[in-house]
Amino acid sequence: MGTFKRAIDKFADGGDLRAFAKGYQSPSGRGWDQTLVTHLAERLPRDQDLADQLRQCLPTPANDDEAGGRIDQFGEMIELKCGEGVLDRSKALPAFVPVVLSACWHAQDPHSWQPYNKTLLKRLRESEPEVCGRHRTVDTDAGRCLQFQRSLRELADNRRMALPELVREIFSPTSRAVPPQSKQRFWVMGLGEGADRWEDFFERGIAAIAYTDQVSGDLLRYPSKEKLAAAFGLGPNDAATRACHEFPRVMKTGDVILVKKGVKEVLGHGVVTSDYRFEEQRLAFPHVRDVRWLSKAPHAIRVRRRLPRKTLTDKTSDEALVDEILELLRPYRLDRDRREKWRAENPSYSLKDAAEEIFLGGGDLDRLHQQLARKKNLVLQGPPGTGKTFMAQRLAWALTGKRSRERVEFVQFHQSYGYEDFVRGFRPTRDGGFEPRDGPFLEFCGEAHAEREEAESEGRPAKPLVLIIDEINRGNLSRIFGELLMLIEADKREEEWAVPLAYPPKDGGPAEKFHVPDNLYLIGTMNTADRSLALVDYALRRRFAFGTIGPAFGEAKFQQHLVDRGLPDWLRDRIVGRLQELNAVIEKDGDLGTGFRIGHSYFCDPPEDAASAWSAWYRDVVDYEIKPLLEEYWFDGPDRAAERVEALLAGD
Repeated sequence: MGTFKRAIDKFADGGDLRAFAKGYQSPSGRGWDQTLVTHLAERLPRDQDLADQLRQCLPTPANDDEAGGRIDQFGEMIELKCGEGVLDRSKALPAFVPVVLSACWHAQDPHSWQPYNKTLLKRLRESEPEVCGRHRTVDTDAGRCLQFQRSLRELADNRRMALPELVREIFSPTSRAVPPQSKQRFWVMGLGEGADRWEDFFERGIAAIAYTDQVSGDLLRYPSKEKLAAAFGLGPNDAATRACHEFPRVMKTGDVILVKKGVKEVLGHGVVTSDYRFEEQRLAFPHVRDVRWLSKAPHAIRVRRRLPRKTLTDKTSDEALVDEILELLRPYRLDRDRREKWRAENPSYSLKDAAEEIFLGGGDLDRLHQQLARKKNLVLQGPPGTGKTFMAQRLAWALTGKRSRERVEFVQFHQSYGYEDFVRGFRPTRDGGFEPRDGPFLEFCGEAHAEREEAESEGRPAKPLVLIIDEINRGNLSRIFGELLMLIEADKREEEWAVPLAYPPKDGGPAEKFHVPDNLYLIGTMNTADRSLALVDYALRRRFAFGTIGPAFGEAKFQQHLVDRGLPDWLRDRIVGRLQELNAVIEKDGDLGTGFRIGHSYFCDPPEDAASAWSAWYRDVVDYEIKPLLEEYWFDGPDRAAERVEALLAGD
């Protein structure tokens, strides 16, 4: 923050706005607040009114009332300059004034002011609703910022913590990965020699330590470390003494266990769910606690950092290590109920979130996202069972930034689907007549137009809307799209390209001119193995980018998904090995090829608690889903289909 504070001081002393913009540090990286500051520096190097106003706002306020007044004044100045046409309303957003000013105040007085943004306020409201409720003010930019500051100060006073320390505790990656609890500890723990007990303990939902040769019976019978040390014949701070004291007495329900292997690898993490108990019947590792394991995925930590060699170590104070481990393991959380609850409470969605759910390399996913942004129209094509619709939905969420159907619509094409169903056509009425009626595409375009108009009036970028067309090649595309074949092109999304629609509007007036708004995106899915469908015509191909999605059996992310769902190693190896072998045969077949391979989706959703019936589940998938498909592929060679099914089921 030193560089930032110097930039503030220089500008306050009459320095150039460009230098201030260069030194400005956004609380959330390069966001819209950074865009606002940069835009001011670019557009207003000689605007004395705005420079003077900003200089008056930058010193740390004497109280909250003064802070609120400054936010309102500077926001009004931004609004005035936008109205005069001096500023670009899409970049100069008054809503980001408190973000900029709070960042400046924090740089000068971090013990009184913290950087504010709406995301942090939302998280604070969710974690501390009672405190935030006491400080709720009028719902304005200034009011929300002051609610955030006052709530943090009260929490800091209640917990007797410095404000920066409190903020690190509340908003650190650790607090996001695991729900905050009072005095929650983070333990790095080894489960057996070379972590050889990890698989067993994971299946049983426990963590345990041994030391049966050194001490006997319940560890709670030793009331102090000194008594334990005497039993061990060691000092009270020896690693074995500390582990046998801390595991039953210091570790608490709700603490987090980070499982290690050696000094460079973490295997998973979980939350302690029971008190300590001594299980005499267990000849080895009789000292036990129940654990709800949340992740299972081996990861190497940074080269320069080493995990402790001891069996059990309290690493709560090593925030950097804990943050790194939890960030590594976050994508592999297993607790479904918690994950679904978190998703419901946190609907925001990014390309990073999509990468965690899709079995596709991050670079490939980025390229698909870029093509969608460039062309505005994308088709995901591939064999059956490769998750095309699932991926289309995730791409739509990543584009809209929200895990929601709010700005995402689905339609599915079929052989009898036409322009009248998709765009506009005459439909029967109850009285026996006909009337023009808009189809889903026209209605969704209307929503996109309305969003664009609202965004322009509010001075913000228009939010994207996404229409997903499932099985896009099942319909007669020229008949369905009509004049839209031209209008959906990315460079023809302006009003100058508007054309009259084939049918009049619902009110019976003259045919109006129509164009597709540039904030509407199309994602289609296409099954490459359906012989009954004609090839997609070149007119449509030229207007869409096409991404091919293949089976993911060889992807490490898919194999880890099977591990996370509890599949034993033998079944995971069977699925991966045999399906890859089958796909190699299909790919080499002159009448089939890559477009007819079998996708991974058939095996993505094994039943829960099926440990005693894995073979039955695998056989059912092969017999009732894959076998009929192979018989269709080799309809003129049934023996070949039977041979491949037999290879899939060998040993069952």
